[in-house]
Amino acid sequence: MQSHVYESIDDIGLDQIEALDAGLDFSFGLLRAVERTLWGDLLVRYITVESNDDGVVLAFIPVYLGSNLNLNALLPTIIQKGYNALVRSLGTMMATRFAVIGNLISDRGWIPMHPNLKDRKGALRLMLDEIDRIAKKHSTQLGMLKDIHCDFPAEERALMREAGFVEGYSLPTTRINTAYDSFEDYLKKEL
Repeated sequence: MQSHVYESIDDIGLDQIEALDAGLDFSFGLLRAVERTLWGDLLVRYITVESNDDGVVLAFIPVYLGSNLNLNALLPTIIQKGYNALVRSLGTMMATRFAVIGNLISDRGWIPMHPNLKDRKGALRLMLDEIDRIAKKHSTQLGMLKDIHCDFPAEERALMREAGFVEGYSLPTTRINTAYDSFEDYLKKEL
């Protein structure tokens, strides 16, 4: 297995993403739409883990990089105002550089992997190493593996902690199941 970084979801391709059974949250179309509507200095890179012999994508995750998210939204108002004043006067060089790993508009909390992937831990290690390289290249100060829930495999969460990530708890969330094959299947669901 080897890792690879792409600048556009188009470079990976629809067929490779569909083979992962990534669901709506990590679908080619949704990620493509998000990619094309990024604003300011926000950009995306896609990390894949691919088989050595035939280049099949075994796992992938988007990494959003930039400095234009309001990461201080939950801080006391006085600190927010001071930070915002510094950013206004000194420009974006003062803003916190970040990497958000995962889908910006989802709370599914997983990393799409091919159903035939035998070495999930090995693939995750390759991805974490690549996340670190991308973060260093873009001088990020804060990295976040987004929405990795408690139902994500414990041994894989342990690998994330070993890589230097710390588990943090967010505000309570409401989860809506979007893992349907079609809109019609969603409509058939009992409420």
